[in-house]
Amino acid sequence: MKALKILAGVVIVIAILLGIGTYLLFKNINDIVKFAVEEGGTQATKTAVVLNSAEIDVGEGRGQLNALSVANPAGFSANNIFSLDKIVVDVDPQSLTKDVLVIDEITIDGVKVLGELKGLTETNITALLNNLDQGSGSGSSSDSSAGESKDPLLAVKKLVFSNSELALSSDEFGSLDLSLPSFELSNLGNEQNGLTPQQLAKAAIKPLLARAQDAVEDELKEKVKDKAEEKIKSELKDRLQDKVSEEDLEKLEGLKSLFKKD
Repeated sequence: MKALKILAGVVIVIAILLGIGTYLLFKNINDIVKFAVEEGGTQATKTAVVLNSAEIDVGEGRGQLNALSVANPAGFSANNIFSLDKIVVDVDPQSLTKDVLVIDEITIDGVKVLGELKGLTETNITALLNNLDQGSGSGSSSDSSAGESKDPLLAVKKLVFSNSELALSSDEFGSLDLSLPSFELSNLGNEQNGLTPQQLAKAAIKPLLARAQDAVEDELKEKVKDKAEEKIKSELKDRLQDKVSEEDLEKLEGLKSLFKKD
């Protein structure tokens, strides 16, 4: 059934936000979704993608993916770059037989992003963004040949990221917890011009990673600024100690304490 194939593709590719290529014909649609998420996601990100389980209700046009994790890109730690608790997808049933499948809402809950810093500029987040750019391609919706092998075209009215967390790990600054506020994306594709799974995956996941990267860069700027100020103060103190006697330093400290009194 074309409708069944399209719905499976939507729930898999869109919800997972990682892109999908082909579908394996298992008897259980939940197995189809799980396989496609892990295989397609791994191809798109060039790193391991693991999904715990999928619960798909074709009749209701609803699906839920549970416990997804994405491994770090090559060159970083064995930790996951991000994981999430669940993804819930609500499809417009009336669009199942149309050329563009319309998804009313996707909710992605409990995203946990672990940013890792190498040196002062290289992060695992930018590495994954680069992988997505290389893996998903431009893939125009009009490029596919006609027939059942054509990628499903998708449109998402509303996509919500909620209860997200961001942590930064750095040899230079240690471990830090950063803010990653909830946000929404609207009108990814439309009923006239749908997006391929690859295009939609890219349009959805890149804003999340971009927000995480911005938060990491803002925090690093503050840390570098603080460290530079501490270094300057330390150097000035060392120079002062070289030129001033211990007795003069004690007097200076005494004067500083006077100014601190009300």
